[in-house]
Amino acid sequence: MMRPLSAGLVLLLASAVLAQVPLTSVYSTPDVPSEEVLRRLNLKKGWARYVPMAGRRDGFLTIQVAGKDLLAQTRSGLIVRMDAETGRIYWRQRVGRPYKGGHGVAFNSRSVYAINATDLFSLSRTTGEQRWRYKLPGGTSALPIADDRHLYLSTAAGRIYSYYLPSTDVPGPSTSDEGDERETDPQPAVRWSVLTTVSLELPPLVTRTRVLVPSPSGEIRLFEKVVTDTDGGSREESLALRGKIDVPAGQFGDVAYVGSSDGSLYALEIETGKLAWRYTAGTPVKRQPMPTSEDVYVTMDRYGLVRVSRIDVLDPVSRRTLEAGQKVWRNRDADRFVAANPKFVYASDHSGRLLVLDRKRGTKLSTLDARQFRFPIANTMTDRIYLAANDGLIVCLHDRDYPRPFNHRILEEQADPLKKKLSTLVTHKGGKAIALREMIKDLEKAHNLKIRVVEAAFKARRIDNVMAVEVKHPAVVNRPLEAVLALVFKQAGAIFEVFDDSIIVVPAPIRDKE
Repeated sequence: MMRPLSAGLVLLLASAVLAQVPLTSVYSTPDVPSEEVLRRLNLKKGWARYVPMAGRRDGFLTIQVAGKDLLAQTRSGLIVRMDAETGRIYWRQRVGRPYKGGHGVAFNSRSVYAINATDLFSLSRTTGEQRWRYKLPGGTSALPIADDRHLYLSTAAGRIYSYYLPSTDVPGPSTSDEGDERETDPQPAVRWSVLTTVSLELPPLVTRTRVLVPSPSGEIRLFEKVVTDTDGGSREESLALRGKIDVPAGQFGDVAYVGSSDGSLYALEIETGKLAWRYTAGTPVKRQPMPTSEDVYVTMDRYGLVRVSRIDVLDPVSRRTLEAGQKVWRNRDADRFVAANPKFVYASDHSGRLLVLDRKRGTKLSTLDARQFRFPIANTMTDRIYLAANDGLIVCLHDRDYPRPFNHRILEEQADPLKKKLSTLVTHKGGKAIALREMIKDLEKAHNLKIRVVEAAFKARRIDNVMAVEVKHPAVVNRPLEAVLALVFKQAGAIFEVFDDSIIVVPAPIRDKE
């Protein structure tokens, strides 16, 4: 039964950071802006690089800012990892058949995932080496999303899949640990899947405990990431907006920013399913909302670019506190957010010219003729401006007063204390074999952890007393705690998953061989 939350949101309980892909094939051969032109705008060239293209038919499919990297994908199937600050190309790798890519790449700290036709490829984020190739169960309908242990995939049939990633792709044992080897034929394994009744054409969003999947119909599905029982399903909630959702949602931390055709921007708390705030301008949201450290930039049809306060902040102009969800300013000429720093907002107008806006008031200060850079890139990670053209040229610009990148996501990165604990380096001489329950007590005490073993899941595998299985603490030198835990639980035929502030121990997946 549905009940209203507020402002047009309804909630139904059931039993169970991509940028909008800017597809453009316009081919141009721009020049790098001159030093003289950039100085007039107080800008400086950081770097300029060419990504190899296979002729005029080729071009960029996606360019994504991924932490300290740029991940570029061409229509001919080339994937390139670059340093976002220096332009250094770390590697180039081709996957699948040319011109069969679709939705862009997913990534986590160890891997990059690309879909080509009906195949999913895993590439090492460090080297670009192909680890495995997996035949998908059906045609994908949206960009997949990955965390450090799972990959989430939406299909054209309306089903969402949660996959275990193979041991090659997750932090854990390597060939140097206790003589154990990685899987010889690594493949993802289905964790759970849910058949929905809605179209899943928009990228999902992921937090520590939940997966949010928006649908163009205006319905939003929320799924628990970790299944803590043995039914193989996932607890599900459904939110419905008044209007349709025509663009991907933005995300900052645990909050999704969803634009609707009803003329509203919704801030939804993914962990709780509650509405944090709503901003209404009266015209449909035209582009993906772009959240930064203090603001959300949203383009409204016929209304321009609007700066909305993401959190409660002091307005330096009026000296009043702006509550979250309030409009700070709008600029009718601006059409697409590009980047921002504490002083300026960079946007493009309808013709593709770069606008420099005063961040306090939204007034236009100057312009740069960037119309030949026809492939747009939005950067909500840092203040760096990226311009790209389908001949392969990418140019990085920044304000002269910010020689080092201004990080909009530093608060987001600091918000997960458990992730910090798991990255702590551990040195241990090794120990004798003890029962798993005793090992868990020792680990909880030594590292201030909460560890829960889902014993019902082990019993379903006919392992009646997993807590009595004997395990050893491995001998390690400066290994991340995450890898140490993986080595411990592997001895009991188990893996662990992160759920909120806890470590959840479940049986290792049974992987089907093709």
